[in-house]
Amino acid sequence: MKLTQSPIWVRFEIWIVALGSFLFYAFLLSQGDFLPDGDAYFHIKIADLILHQGFVGSLPWMAESIHATKYVDYHFLFHLFLAPFALVFSDLALAARTATAVAGAFSCAMFALLLKRREAKYRWFWVLAYLLVSPVFTGRLLFGRGATLFLGVLFLFIDSLESRKLKVAALLMGAAVWLYPGFPVLLLFLFFRFVSGGLQGDWQVRSTLLIIAAAIVAFIIHPSFPAQFYGYWLEFVVHALHPPDLEAIGEWLAPDREILFLACLPLALLIGRRLLYPAIRTPLAYASLVMALLFLFVLPASLKPVEYLIPFAILFLALEEESQTPRRVLGSALLLFMLGFSLPQLVVRMKQQIEAANPAGEFEAADWLLANTPHASLVLISWGEFPKFFFRNSENRYPFGLNPVYSYGNNPNRYLLLRAFLEANAQNFYEVPRILGSQYVVLSPLAHERTIGLLLQMPETATLVFRNQKFFIFKFKP
Repeated sequence: MKLTQSPIWVRFEIWIVALGSFLFYAFLLSQGDFLPDGDAYFHIKIADLILHQGFVGSLPWMAESIHATKYVDYHFLFHLFLAPFALVFSDLALAARTATAVAGAFSCAMFALLLKRREAKYRWFWVLAYLLVSPVFTGRLLFGRGATLFLGVLFLFIDSLESRKLKVAALLMGAAVWLYPGFPVLLLFLFFRFVSGGLQGDWQVRSTLLIIAAAIVAFIIHPSFPAQFYGYWLEFVVHALHPPDLEAIGEWLAPDREILFLACLPLALLIGRRLLYPAIRTPLAYASLVMALLFLFVLPASLKPVEYLIPFAILFLALEEESQTPRRVLGSALLLFMLGFSLPQLVVRMKQQIEAANPAGEFEAADWLLANTPHASLVLISWGEFPKFFFRNSENRYPFGLNPVYSYGNNPNRYLLLRAFLEANAQNFYEVPRILGSQYVVLSPLAHERTIGLLLQMPETATLVFRNQKFFIFKFKP
């Protein structure tokens, strides 16, 4: 039965999708007491800082980073979005979880709105696919990052473009620049939509130029101007080149085969099948197909593109006409996969992810530093530990965080010196903390076993002042 036959459903369809998806995302986030990803602690902390001190123009807590003197806030609007949640909820972790569920509901509802205005059939099925077809995609939407909110803006942008609401599309393009560093996805889609429409006799030159101009203006009037030029150079170009002396970030590494299959296999097979049958397609369908194929092509090199592959793949498939028998067979198979395999996988993996992200060890160590070190003193920690330490203890300063490229781009020599020290490979090993201006070092026995061993052998140089299951803290003598 087509749900669009019901006047009540038609009238409240988007609101029902929003409420249902909010409850679904909230359920997944309730599988544990912690945030599923460390970056979420950083973002909600920035939102809290905005509430208490207003505009955050620098991050002295990242002492060796480009952000120390001029914070290039790629997520400016996302942090403003989080601020009301940080105001309402005294528990910032609860605020982050609630905001993540709201952002997920927004993105899902805007996807449903896009399908509704394109008069796609069986929208309930494609919305369900958006929620369930890829456990990897859904899991990443719950990491508490700006990508989830950004997807909602992306769907609104596509809808405005297709509806010829050029001023709205231009405003959304500008908002995307201020919201998330993934904004080039909108420009890439705009290009493919321009070409696909032009090949069918509809060259939208004026609208394309207007939206590109909106992106340029938004970039120029960004609160971080002009520092974001160098920031985006590091984020996009240096990362892509991957210098051998720069540490790699997990999500930019090639995913293993199991994760790759979980991420996209059903949709990839359906797209491959559709390509075997020639069809007359709209410019939107062609643009969505090219975007999906592009992200599918680069997915084996990095898991990051899955955030865009799934939406564009589902959008393309939802716009395709299918004969009745194959539709029933393939639809039933995909529904069985989603409910029988993907949903249980999501619940189990979210429980595992949240448990693995338990911040108790980090918080205990951060609390000790807060109580036992001078205000604003520099504490040497690995970049990956920064978000949780910063969330818990903003009285100390740390070398850098979120991404090692920010320190690498600020001062490669000091970045490499700290990296060599943490890996126990530095020349004048015991002098490195003094050179970097710190007396305190936080080390993990899992990642820094050799470094801990060397320091334990030299009590006259460094004293073990704190220890728990996850960290050793040493104090170097002046």
